[in-house]
Amino acid sequence: MKKILIIAALAVLVIGGCKKEEITDEEAIMNIVEDSPFFKTSEHYEGQAVSDSGDTSHTAKGDSITPVLWGREMHESPDPDIEIKIYGDSAHVRYIGYNRGYLDILTWMADTGWILIKKPLSETFEIRAIFRRTGQETDENRGWELTHITGVLGVSDSTNTVRIDSVRIQSESYPDTVLRDPLSYFDVDSILTFSPGEDVYLTMYTNDSTARAFLHVFAVFPRHIRLPFANLGGGLYGNQNAWHVQLIPAPRLAVFDLMQFETLHDTEYPYDFCGWLFPYQVK
Repeated sequence: MKKILIIAALAVLVIGGCKKEEITDEEAIMNIVEDSPFFKTSEHYEGQAVSDSGDTSHTAKGDSITPVLWGREMHESPDPDIEIKIYGDSAHVRYIGYNRGYLDILTWMADTGWILIKKPLSETFEIRAIFRRTGQETDENRGWELTHITGVLGVSDSTNTVRIDSVRIQSESYPDTVLRDPLSYFDVDSILTFSPGEDVYLTMYTNDSTARAFLHVFAVFPRHIRLPFANLGGGLYGNQNAWHVQLIPAPRLAVFDLMQFETLHDTEYPYDFCGWLFPYQVK
């Protein structure tokens, strides 16, 4: 009898030691947030310093004071502020993130030659999401699943005078679609979808008629491509030549980048930025 009791006690210890560690609903949702590409925004328009044509070479002009190469250099991303509100089997998440670093501008000045200007960069961005419990509490992440996500709204902190009002998409897949709010929800299974190599024309509507506007995408990470938008007048900016969507099917992110003109063309004017980031897929 004594031997049987000892064996039973050992069995209880083994079973107890193998018991899966319990986590809360909030912790389960946080696990999904940390693993999801929808919330990883810092690297999506940093890249290396490139010219406005997207290449990494330059030719000295001698008397030019316009940027030859420029790019964002992220030094840190302080811990985000994440608000989770659970209502039964639904949860709403508000994610506020922060980027810190420099806007690097390489320019040529006739009297001094090459100069690297480093402007402090500080920006805040917001994403919202909806989670639903589609499984059981005993399932992975307690049955929670990300079902709806917004785009991203990013703005500079110290100075912010520029604003994107809407973005118009014209392509075979989207003959005439207007995005009016980066914080509007969409189903994660129904994000913008383009065919490989599809030609896309974009128009950015803004509040500034003399700003600089760009589209940031990646060919194959980390190769960063920046496409400049032409100034169409009246605060409108667009790509006069089609943007050719990547050929390799995959989920991706596009950044619509608007900066006050002097941010890139004045040595003293501070970082002044507004950005919309939207996920899309090629398939």
